[in-house]
Order: sequence, then structure tokens, then C-alpha cells
Amino acid sequence: MAGKVLDDRIFPAKNCAGPADPSGVVVGGVRDGEKHRYSFIRSCERVYDGGVFEQLSDQIDEIVGRLSVPRSFDAVVRVLGLAERLVALAHEAIGDLDAERAWQAEGATSMTALLKDRAR
Repeated sequence: MAGKVLDDRIFPAKNCAGPADPSGVVVGGVRDGEKHRYSFIRSCERVYDGGVFEQLSDQIDEIVGRLSVPRSFDAVVRVLGLAERLVALAHEAIGDLDAERAWQAEGATSMTALLKDRAR
């Protein structure tokens, strides 16, 4: 049975096509006489048709090019939050590519060297 091991029990992986509860799921159990609560957010990888990433990337680039951030702390915090989310996505992809040593196919000596050369 596929799933995640949690508190010596297996909780089946949920079907990504079904509705997701954005607040997450809370489960509990007893282990060694102590009560435990675990909470996790169900997530799944989204796979898109070819070209969708490029289209979204172009649209984001266009929007950012026209964007003027209002001079308020709330606006600045919101923009920084969006930037942080994009950076987190990039870091996840970098980790995956580095683990696959994909940089070797690009003729680089390391992921760091590849990024220093291309991510300017």
C-alpha cells in the first residue's frame, strides 16, 4: 500500500484529483502511552501541458515590468511574500536538478558554476 508512514501506521496517499482541504489534515495517535497530534497539508505535484510554464513566465515578466508597488508597508510585505514564493520554487527545482547532476549535460562542473554563469 502506497502512503506515508506516520506514528508506526500507514496513511494512504490521497488522490490529487479530489478536493483538497487547504487547512490540512490533523491525525492523532497514541505511542508509548503518549498522545500525539500530527498535522500536514495534502499536496501534489502539478504537471502542465508543454508551453504553459513559458506562457505563465512571460505573463509574470510582463506584469512585473508594469508593476508599481504602492508606498505602503502592506504592499511591500505582499511583494516580498510573492518574491519569496518564486525563489522557493526556484530552489526546489535547483535541488532536483543538482540531485540529478543535470548540470553535467550542460558542460558545467557543478550546479553552483552553472548558476554563476547563467543566472545573472
